[in-house]
Amino acid sequence: MRFISQRNVRTCLRSAVASLCLLASATVAPAAVPMQDRAKPYVVTNDYGGSVQDRLVQIRDLRRSGRPIEIRGAVCYSSCTMLLGLGNTCVEPRTMFGFHAPSRSGTPLPRPVFEQVSRLIAASYPEQLRGWYLDEARYADSGLRIMRGSDLIDRRIARAC
Repeated sequence: MRFISQRNVRTCLRSAVASLCLLASATVAPAAVPMQDRAKPYVVTNDYGGSVQDRLVQIRDLRRSGRPIEIRGAVCYSSCTMLLGLGNTCVEPRTMFGFHAPSRSGTPLPRPVFEQVSRLIAASYPEQLRGWYLDEARYADSGLRIMRGSDLIDRRIARAC
């Protein structure tokens, strides 16, 4: 059994709280953005994910910009899938979306942090995807739960590019 110190739990909880604040700030009204910048799409290709906190900053900035998001390429894994919650996102049918349990560089999170981060991730998804993520995908601690862009389109979770 692996021991996790109280200090590590506090650090993880602080990160989760900071991330929740970022998510809340992402819902404020978009700042004034020149029209020519709003029309230029932000194109995502072969994104393997990364930090949830960094992704929340990106989501906040993209929401403020008003730019359309196009998820193209072979893969959108891990935190990249959080972009699906932006209302102006489209996906390519062939793109593979990979969902998994939240972790810290592959190390499982303490249970309370796991719950908070899972709910934070789920809150970024379209409503039709949240329940599935919380009931199934967040428990994928080895490997990924894969959905094709075409599945997301067929289920009306995302629209096609």
